[in-house]
Amino acid sequence: MLGRKHVARSEIAINPTLSPGGYRESECFDGKDNLHFFFRSRNASDLFSTSVIRSANHFLRLTKRMRRADFLITAFDGENLGHHSPKMDNRFEEIVAHPGVKMLTHSELFRICSIHQPVRPLASSWSTRPEDMKKHIPYPLWKHPDNPIHKLQWEIFSTTLRAISTRAHRPGFSKARALLDQALSSDQFWWASAMPWWGIKEALLGTRLFLAALEALPNGSLASVRKTVERKLSELDEKLSEWQKTGKADKIKRAFLNHEPYARYFGGEKVK
Repeated sequence: MLGRKHVARSEIAINPTLSPGGYRESECFDGKDNLHFFFRSRNASDLFSTSVIRSANHFLRLTKRMRRADFLITAFDGENLGHHSPKMDNRFEEIVAHPGVKMLTHSELFRICSIHQPVRPLASSWSTRPEDMKKHIPYPLWKHPDNPIHKLQWEIFSTTLRAISTRAHRPGFSKARALLDQALSSDQFWWASAMPWWGIKEALLGTRLFLAALEALPNGSLASVRKTVERKLSELDEKLSEWQKTGKADKIKRAFLNHEPYARYFGGEKVK
């Protein structure tokens, strides 16, 4: 595990229904090879991507019913503080400075936690919902079985990765591999999910890097693979445009947001 000792995961990995009191934050969870897990509170962490929190005292009141112990584990993108959520940087500073709050690192929490138990976390992400877990869809924003756009993206991914990985000693491999590493970013899938994140430019930008990686290798060795990827890229472009023009992306977005407990923000603006 690249030398890591602690990993933070969403609580849904051990509490797939997100039921209140589904686990105790004061417990330590031990995996294989001396890798230890901490599970963030989904509801408390997600508050930082909303405009709900009015003050530190308000945050403490909101989260009191979310925990079964004196600990509350939160984890979220740093960009939530001051970029996505309005004034959340000020709110976070107020929470950290509150006399009733003591901040701990994972290492400090690990040293004082009272119970250790073995765990095998379920496949999931920070955004997976209970209904996704029930349907065995652990990564809906990146690989949803009902999303044909994701299917095309993963076909391009697999075709390109297989072709380049078998040519490690060919001329141009270093450049192709560097471009491939850039193409492996998860953003392209995320922006094609419409749950609720949707952006045609972003979805195509990342996926087109796979073609650029192939083009870094000599022309003759990958002609058929390149044609396959070009054809699938054309299909992808058409499908993205179809979802945009027919309103399908908007329909999926609205259905997703209707099941969210709080309004979502991105770049300081409410996601609609």
